[in-house]
Amino acid sequence: MSSSCRVAVIGAGAIGLSVGWRLAQAGCSVHIYDKGRAGQGASWAAAGMLATAAEVAAGAQEAFELGRRSQELWPQLAAELERAVGFSIDYRTQGTLIPAFGVQQLDLLRETFDVQRSLGAPVQWLSRPAVREREPQLSDRITGAIFAPEDVQVDNRKFVAALKFAFLDAGGRLHEDVAVRGLEFTDNRFSALVLKEGTASADMVIVAAGIGSKSSDIEGLPEIPLVPVQGEMAAFKDKQYKIDTQIRDILSRLEKIEDK
Repeated sequence: MSSSCRVAVIGAGAIGLSVGWRLAQAGCSVHIYDKGRAGQGASWAAAGMLATAAEVAAGAQEAFELGRRSQELWPQLAAELERAVGFSIDYRTQGTLIPAFGVQQLDLLRETFDVQRSLGAPVQWLSRPAVREREPQLSDRITGAIFAPEDVQVDNRKFVAALKFAFLDAGGRLHEDVAVRGLEFTDNRFSALVLKEGTASADMVIVAAGIGSKSSDIEGLPEIPLVPVQGEMAAFKDKQYKIDTQIRDILSRLEKIEDK
């Protein structure tokens, strides 16, 4: 890409920050806009699971293949990002365990296993004794499990904090608490973002606003059927738990970059 290219990115989550970082590295002038704080939306609420095999669904061959290709790029991305920012994002490669409790869950899990195998997912079936050997803290009610050894995980909050740091350090400009209201076009080509106060011109726009990437939120976008998906998580502390000060240190370093 031309080093003089001006790019506007809508959304400062994991995708927006990743794309912005790479474009800034390539020499582009990149401005990222977010209606809230960078990385504080879905990217902050996620669990960091990169579970392509564990989360595969029936009839999703193309999505599975795309996910596998993306997963293959993660080791290089994690290593490069950690070198760039000087701290760990807790990229872990222990795999994913999907347990079943009771006969009914076991039958459903076998159906899931058959779907995974039909799509070529690298998964293993574990009997009850094998599951207990791998994870002895599981309930005695365990009846079996699927193990996806190539699934990985990252600390999503450290990841977005690192991306923000790397993007700013590469020369990118971040505009937080700045909502994009619409897109302007000249001769049927994108020309500028419409903000609350004025406009911001650019040569191209990348929309990475998640569920907010709808025409009802940003005028000028095509009608795309986006549906929010919710989930639940639980966090546990063990007796050795200590408050992790690393994220606070990261955010402090970010503030110093922004002040420059």
